[in-house]
Parts: sequence; structure tokens; C-alpha cells
Amino acid sequence: FHVDRGLVGLVFSVGSFATLLSDLWLPRVSDSYGRKPAIVLSLIGSTIAYGFEAVAPTFGFLLFAAFVGGMFGGTPPVAVAYISDIYPPRERPQYIGLVPAIVSSCFVLGPTIGGFISNATNSFRVPITVSAVVCGALALPLVVLFVPDPRHLVNDREKEDLIELSEKDEAISNSQGETSPAGSSAGKEAKQVDESSSLIDGGDSGGREDQ
Repeated sequence: FHVDRGLVGLVFSVGSFATLLSDLWLPRVSDSYGRKPAIVLSLIGSTIAYGFEAVAPTFGFLLFAAFVGGMFGGTPPVAVAYISDIYPPRERPQYIGLVPAIVSSCFVLGPTIGGFISNATNSFRVPITVSAVVCGALALPLVVLFVPDPRHLVNDREKEDLIELSEKDEAISNSQGETSPAGSSAGKEAKQVDESSSLIDGGDSGGREDQ
């Protein structure tokens, strides 16, 4: 593109900033329409962005493509929400911890593989094209065909049982919270009655001694 080498870092900066923005809207889409549709949308947007980057005629268009790709890159929060939907609380930490580990490994392996492909082909467009093919022709069909929607993993009967169990637990906790102050106040009243009785008994015995 015949631009200064110092401007190349803008590609990563623009993409990272767009990813930050995607963390604000993509999780909301997953809450409204489901985790799987949000992941599919992210893969479609990323595939289009990679295609734009591969055929970018100018450096400005490359920055635009990087911004588009970043806007569809906020999948880690969606992945965490997906895990929270399908695993019980005790098992969630071990799987949620895998999300940042996988993201970090992608940042390590991706540039390395892309660098080898770029050196072998003497072109930066080839590794980006490979990324578009992997994302659109491999990852997207795998998600569509084999990744279940969390909403379909639990049938209606199980949902009703879970809701009923949750309501019972809430009722028990509320009843315990209401009875505990009453029990403590009853204990205080009993203690006061005992003290009053001891004072009365002490007064009676003192009066008898005087007589």
C-alpha cells in the first residue's frame, strides 16, 4: 500500500477497539436471540471482514475491514454465557477458565501460522484468504450443524422442574430469614421474664428474712 511502516500498527489498534465495542452489543444479541445465533452471526461477520481484508485495494479500506472484523469479534462473553447455560454452577469455573486460554492460544498460533504462509507465498493476502476460508467454510458449518442451542438442551418438563425447585429454595430461604428474627426476639423475651422472676423471688426472700 506504500504507507509508512509505523502506520501498520493501526490495523491491530482499530481491530482491537472494534472488538471492545462488540463486547457491548454481541452479548445482548445472545441474550435476546440465543447464544448459537450470536456465534453464527459473529462467524458470518468475521468471514466477510476477512474477505474484505484479502481484497483491500487501499490501506484505508484495510482499516475499515479490520474494524468490521473487530465488531463481530466479541464472542468470549457469549462463550462464557453458553457455558453458564449448559453446566451446573460447580462445573462452570473449570470450563470458563478455558475461554481465555483458548483466546490466548489463538493469538499465539494465528500470527505464527500466518507468518509462515505469508513468507512462503510472499503475500499478506494469502493468509487472510486462508482465514476467511477456515472461518466461513469450516467453522461456520461446524457450528450450524453440530453445536446445540442451549435453549434446546433442556426440555419443557425439566424447565418446569428447575423453576419449581428454584421457587422452593427461595421460599425456604425467605422463611428462614423471617423466622430467625422472631426466634431471637422470643429468646430475649424469655430471658427478660426469667430475670424478672429472679428479682421477684429475691425480693420475697429478703422480705421473709426481715420478718
